[in-house]
Amino acid sequence: MINKGGAGSSKSHSLCQMFIYRLTTRENYKLLITRKTLPALKISAYKLFIDLLKDYDYHQFCNHNKSERTLKIGTNFVHFTGIDDPEKIKSTEWNDIWMEEANEFTYDDYLTLQIRNRAAHHFNQLFLSLNPVDENVWINSKVIKQEDCDVIHSTYKDNPFLPDEAKKQIENLKNIDENYYKIYALGEWGGLIKGKIFQYETFTDEPECKWVAYGLDW
Repeated sequence: MINKGGAGSSKSHSLCQMFIYRLTTRENYKLLITRKTLPALKISAYKLFIDLLKDYDYHQFCNHNKSERTLKIGTNFVHFTGIDDPEKIKSTEWNDIWMEEANEFTYDDYLTLQIRNRAAHHFNQLFLSLNPVDENVWINSKVIKQEDCDVIHSTYKDNPFLPDEAKKQIENLKNIDENYYKIYALGEWGGLIKGKIFQYETFTDEPECKWVAYGLDW
């Protein structure tokens, strides 16, 4: 399930709500919530999930291990971790996996997580949420275009709870940067973002060149 959309469209918030519903209505349910790095996860999906559990008065029924970043409620289990090292999740199995800011991950990360999405008792699903920054990313070229998946496209207009001031900021991107407006307001695939090192073209035949250079940027 690909949740592709602009800023303020409630991708993360809505996914957290759905996972909390499953966590509190199922049995023997295993959920993995991840982002490429742990520091980024801690200030985004992890914090949002815990805050919503508290808002809905479910956190009091959870066994929350803060050091291990795990939650247990009855027979259900949630783990929050970064995938900077895919070895962390080998030999594990999950019913649902959520890849927050999925365009931060590599295609190899995705394949590793896909293999882990095979726990018993429930229909298993893999969720990817992202702003569609670059149409050349593997999510578009290898998953959306080549695999059997559903795509949810959302924008700030789909979020009735977004403050008016936030809406104005998003709409004002039209006057600042056309590409940013396309990505973060319209939720559509963007081209190359300013600041990338090389602008490039592709050719079917080798063009005539005065010189050829090879480079590598770590």
